[in-house]
Amino acid sequence: MIPRISPPFELDDVLALAGGALGRGGGVAAFEAALAAHGGTGHAVVFPYGRSGLFALAKVLGWEGREIILPAYSCAVVPNALVTAGVCLRFVDVTADDFAMDPLSVQAALGPATAAVLATHMHGLPMDVAGLERALVGRPDVTVVHDCALAFAAEFDGRPLAAMGAAGLLSFSFGKHLSTVEGGAVVTGDAGLARDLRDYRDRMFRAPGAAKAWRQSIMFLAGWIGLTPWLYGMVHRLATQTRLLSFLTEYYDRGVIVVPDDLTGRLPECLGSLGVSQVVKAARLVGRRVGYARYYRRELGDCPQLRWPSARPGATFSHCACLVEDRDSLLHHLLRRGIHAGKEVFDYALTDFPAYGVESPEAFPVARAIAREVVLLPNHSRLEHRDAHRVVQAVREWCGR
Repeated sequence: MIPRISPPFELDDVLALAGGALGRGGGVAAFEAALAAHGGTGHAVVFPYGRSGLFALAKVLGWEGREIILPAYSCAVVPNALVTAGVCLRFVDVTADDFAMDPLSVQAALGPATAAVLATHMHGLPMDVAGLERALVGRPDVTVVHDCALAFAAEFDGRPLAAMGAAGLLSFSFGKHLSTVEGGAVVTGDAGLARDLRDYRDRMFRAPGAAKAWRQSIMFLAGWIGLTPWLYGMVHRLATQTRLLSFLTEYYDRGVIVVPDDLTGRLPECLGSLGVSQVVKAARLVGRRVGYARYYRRELGDCPQLRWPSARPGATFSHCACLVEDRDSLLHHLLRRGIHAGKEVFDYALTDFPAYGVESPEAFPVARAIAREVVLLPNHSRLEHRDAHRVVQAVREWCGR
């Protein structure tokens, strides 16, 4: 069965992880140096999750009690981390063109309590950064943070997104361009901010301990082996028909704020060494996703049932997303042919969650529509061309082409 996601691990990553467990490979410090050099930001601070970095940013920059503008269509872990940090949420609707915040809506949402804008680049698709910059003219007090958790190495107008604001957020969980099993980072060109973030992390975040390092090493092996076509059918059945893997998927609740117990932990050193190995081959790992996404969009572009978001130059396609009105029919068709396309993780509008107390969820119609119709085709660096061809043939069959 073709999995929708698969971690970008290779044999050299096994050796890097093992070396890190033995104190080789440079650990977290070397990972930070590699990220800073790769993105051209100058500084990187690594955390156990991307959301942990966002939590630390909120604390260091003093956002408690103030408003953060963010999109109504994004991952629930983002607002959960902000609420945990004491931040007030101000959602704005997105556009169907790029699944990102409408800059005019951002401008309308600005107020005296606004501390920051979280510019999220969904599925590796750069938002209209030029429009956002125009919307913020006259508000130099508003901090812009680019959420690149799904947009590693993405660019806008030839500039790295993660380097364009006060800071950029990165994430390295299983489904991302690069993976350290779990993990995240804040990258920035501001030496003072990097120093303050690192100091806050080192004072307030718990050391991981040997047990966590072993657990994550086991997760590495499970993901590397289990998320392959020859075993994924069994994994998918366990995930959908039993509760054995529910701990991997049930990380949010619409009614309450949920954060991991180790939100304020630290990344094990062995995973830092794994991260160094991943950064070395980042261009190849990212390039494979971009290549497959372009292949899907080209070969399926004449299927009227599929509607594609715009992909500006510099998109890196963490997912290959399209909109399908009869989504369940397509997903079931693909599943019968041994292909797991999905909607999971991104099939909701955040403004529909009672946990966030939004008074008028109907005021975010585009986010709701995308959540109802989004389909994520298999797209990862371990995909083979024959697999992508199977996906195309199955989708064209469903479309009647």
